[in-house]
Amino acid sequence: MSRVTKEVEKRGYRYYDWNVASGDANSKPLAADRILANCKNLPKSNTVIVLMHDTEAKKSTVEALPEVIAYYKSIGCSFGVINSDTYEVHQRVNN
Repeated sequence: MSRVTKEVEKRGYRYYDWNVASGDANSKPLAADRILANCKNLPKSNTVIVLMHDTEAKKSTVEALPEVIAYYKSIGCSFGVINSDTYEVHQRVNN
């Protein structure tokens, strides 16, 4: 992975990881309230990028989404598209 990330950057690409995990990747369905609780584990950065999955099996993710959005709005977050000014969130590369 360390070679891939270096090569991506060398070629002029930017990539974005997540810094908040909804937890919906579990093999067992996760309840919407648990997804919301996971999304409240905020990073130290001012940029929040939440990992959520979009598959037919992730019904509780869809159920949780309105509450997740409402929570972020209630703490002053705004929503936007990733662009050249967006802080690049990167996971730690271990290899």
